[in-house]
Amino acid sequence: MRRLAKQTNTLDAFFKSKYKVKQLYELYCRNFPKQQYLWQAMVKKKSGQLKILKKLLDKSNGGHNFFKASDYSTEIINYTENFIDRELKLIKVNKTTPKQALATAIRLELSMIEKKSCEMLTPLSGHLESALKEISQDCGRHISVLTRALNNTSS
Repeated sequence: MRRLAKQTNTLDAFFKSKYKVKQLYELYCRNFPKQQYLWQAMVKKKSGQLKILKKLLDKSNGGHNFFKASDYSTEIINYTENFIDRELKLIKVNKTTPKQALATAIRLELSMIEKKSCEMLTPLSGHLESALKEISQDCGRHISVLTRALNNTSS
């Protein structure tokens, strides 16, 4: 039962963190109309990831045990969430430029890969493994798109 509660708490934290990234990208979309298409695409991808995580969270709340989480898992998610909170505050007071927004998004996506946010959860089922692999691959694609946009942005 303890493992199931830890699993649910970790998934919930992961979901909330991804949701905040989506909120940040939505603000970038509103604040930087020249990059609106890019940010809309990022928001759409994050929405898809949130649907995957929501299904997993619902299954976990239903008593399905499908991964082992370490204490490190929650630490990583909390660190990322604190960073996102700071960035949300900056964009809300117009203290972010389009170039800074792109750099921040790259940093967020890289942290998901470097800190192995998806790999930190040891899957006990193939369904979870494929869902986390999809999210991880999305991060890699996002980095490529964001890097190209950053290289083409003047300020």
